[in-house]
Amino acid sequence: MNLSQWITALAALWAALATTWAAIATKTAPIRAAKLVSSLQAESEKRRLKLWIFGTIMQNRHFLGEPECVKALNIIDAIFFDIPDVRDAWANLYTVLNDPRNFPPTGPLPAVDEKRTALLTAMAKDLGLIANFRPDDFSRVYLPQSIVEDMHIRAMQRQVAFKTLSGQQQNPSTPPSVQPNQTTKDA
Repeated sequence: MNLSQWITALAALWAALATTWAAIATKTAPIRAAKLVSSLQAESEKRRLKLWIFGTIMQNRHFLGEPECVKALNIIDAIFFDIPDVRDAWANLYTVLNDPRNFPPTGPLPAVDEKRTALLTAMAKDLGLIANFRPDDFSRVYLPQSIVEDMHIRAMQRQVAFKTLSGQQQNPSTPPSVQPNQTTKDA
């Protein structure tokens, strides 16, 4: 094989490799693009959920027992699964919330506020928002008297309903039922 044949064969081989590589790239590019789009959408959705959790807890920080806040608290482990600081802060708040000694008749002890603030701080750090907050931002709550009264009314209504329903279960006042094979004198 002379030099010109060798160069022609080598050029043909490079052309074949380039064509094959272009065909592979053409076929895999849409797949890679779809995976990239899917990954970006998943990250966007995860951030949206993190912001929803953070925002829900922030807006209900005066009373973490609001139904939306309870939902937000209960999905922290799933959404912040890869953020140990948030998971640890949530575990600490959870412990405090489940200790009845932290809720005397005079109101919640400061430990509840401290652990809630620690959780919100950890979330704000993860979300890249911590530079926008001061420590008092997490504890300052505007709670007009009308809202406090509404909360008390709801609590009293819930207590009355619970007592009423509990009393009905203890003293059922349902009429006696007729047994299937029971006959009466008139029959």
